[in-house]
Amino acid sequence: MTSQMPPGLSAAERIVRVHDALHENGLSFTEFLDGYLSSSVERVRRSTSNWARYTDSRSYGPLRLVQAVAALVDRVAPREGFDALASGLLRLAIPSIERELHAARRVPDFRSARTLEESELAQHDQIKVLQRSIAHHLPVTQELVAALIPHDRAADGYDTSDSEGGSSMDSEGVDEDAQSTQDLRGSSGEQTSKIRRAQVVIVSIVLMTRSRRMNRLQSLIGCMLRFFHGPKSIQTLLNHLSLSTSRGASIKHLASISSRAKARSVDIMKDHPRVKVLLFDNIDIYLRVLPERLTASSHLVNLTSRTLLRLPPSFQAAAISQAKLRPLRNSRALELQHVSGDPAFLERAVKLQVAKELARMVSVAQTAT
Repeated sequence: MTSQMPPGLSAAERIVRVHDALHENGLSFTEFLDGYLSSSVERVRRSTSNWARYTDSRSYGPLRLVQAVAALVDRVAPREGFDALASGLLRLAIPSIERELHAARRVPDFRSARTLEESELAQHDQIKVLQRSIAHHLPVTQELVAALIPHDRAADGYDTSDSEGGSSMDSEGVDEDAQSTQDLRGSSGEQTSKIRRAQVVIVSIVLMTRSRRMNRLQSLIGCMLRFFHGPKSIQTLLNHLSLSTSRGASIKHLASISSRAKARSVDIMKDHPRVKVLLFDNIDIYLRVLPERLTASSHLVNLTSRTLLRLPPSFQAAAISQAKLRPLRNSRALELQHVSGDPAFLERAVKLQVAKELARMVSVAQTAT
């Protein structure tokens, strides 16, 4: 076999010549590939090392090879052959997933303490925060979970119980269900999709089963259940399903939030140049007492909530004067301009709503005729 090929040959012709050379030397394609990739010869090893080096500036050679092999097996091999290939590829991916899950233990974004310690995180969608962290720290795991979630109408909340005969078609042969699904996905914009939220839930359960400290999603759900006074049986069930923290843990989280808020309030009050405002709200609760005596009575319990606000640095205490505070103490009526800043806002909104409804009615009438 010569080391040089005649010039002017196409890629297909060069491939045929290489195939014939392998046959002439008594090498099967598998033997050649195994020997080439594991060769210790310097020039061959240098070539394979450059081929296996990953860079964003070009398509990754090993990935293209695996994709080509999978396409070939899917096209010509029986089902058992493709299943064997898929099982082997999955076993190769498991060590990478294990490394990701092990490294995730050191990522604070997956722990409930992250939410409890940093109050500014409450200003963001916690599910989106978890989604970004999973995509960054667990890319292989996320791909595996995404493959387990069906990307069909059921994943978008559609009822598929009566769809055994196929998608419903209108008179012009248009798949209405598929079009509705496409419209739903297209209108979601940058909001977290249902599939992404499902990935967050599944990965969070996997993380918590490996370490109870990685339970940020579960603590959020547990606190939400406590905020909305969810029944104990519901939270207990969700806790057994690894979807929520226990009732006791949620109460501890809320107590921790309250304690940290009090500590932050003390720190804010120590910042003397800044102006602070304390807001109080009194709540009266009537308790019916039924003791085992004739003089049963009712008790009134007074509760007070406190909110501490720190005004921006641009606000100066010298701007507050008795002349400016006096009108606030007088009785006054709440007008629309105090809320919207524009008394004609509501009128324009009503006109716009009426115009839109009239346009819809005209469109329906034209379609009917």
